[in-house]
Amino acid sequence: MQRTAIQATPDILTAVGNRWVTGSQRHDDGVHPFRKNLAQLRIGDTIVGGPRQVTLADIDHFAEFTGDTFYAHTDPEAAAANPLFGGIVAHGYLVVSLAAGLFVDPDPGPVLANFGVDNLRFLTPVKAEDSLTVTLTPSSSPRAAARTTVKCAGRRRGQSGRRSRRHLRRSHPRRQRRKRMSFKVAVCYGQPEDTEAFDAYYRDTHMPLARKIPGLSDFTWGKCSALDGGQPPYYAIASLVFPDADSMKSGLQSDEMKQAGKDVRNFATGGVTMYVQEEESVYNQ
Repeated sequence: MQRTAIQATPDILTAVGNRWVTGSQRHDDGVHPFRKNLAQLRIGDTIVGGPRQVTLADIDHFAEFTGDTFYAHTDPEAAAANPLFGGIVAHGYLVVSLAAGLFVDPDPGPVLANFGVDNLRFLTPVKAEDSLTVTLTPSSSPRAAARTTVKCAGRRRGQSGRRSRRHLRRSHPRRQRRKRMSFKVAVCYGQPEDTEAFDAYYRDTHMPLARKIPGLSDFTWGKCSALDGGQPPYYAIASLVFPDADSMKSGLQSDEMKQAGKDVRNFATGGVTMYVQEEESVYNQ
């Protein structure tokens, strides 16, 4: 069994994997994601709902209506005595229900139904009089079927300082001073069982396959040696360079890349690790 690891910025990982990664850019064009069909929906499209205050009356009603009368929701003294709660807290499923009300668009449209919530966790208690703000982002969007499932990444934020700190970070975009940007996929090969066989197969068979990957602006490879004379972590490293993120994404999702990837198992007996780099040229003569 071989493992492939890719390390990169969240934006690059999103572009390569076609799946939204926490920390990637979000897009808010003013159109609710529920109003978009699959041809219009982009990974990263975002809707922010709220704030909505959770009142003690909300918690009491939910406890009575559902029968969930756990002491953390109904007994002020017992709830205050537990440092985990520190007082009356809202039911987790009340929070989820209120969150749905904050991001839903009620009118009929492309969205048919909510098929469930994956990886749902209640990590922070929501107390009476706290306010909820919800961010909903499509994290993956298949394009083929007429009826399909779109996965979304959701996040609930309370009224604490986490929201304001996030706002401050987003209100200061990166300075646009980059020059000669490129995107590189570094393919790092571990020590093979037979170095001569590796070299011959790579040059004669694998290299011609890799050269066919569309969008490449440069393709290099070389063997590694340690400056201190020790054993380097990799036997050889190949660099696949693309002029921009879109070219890299298309190249990595191409049939040619898939064919080259399948061929790796035929010679990389020492395993392979892949890294993605967004490179900036800082000095060039």
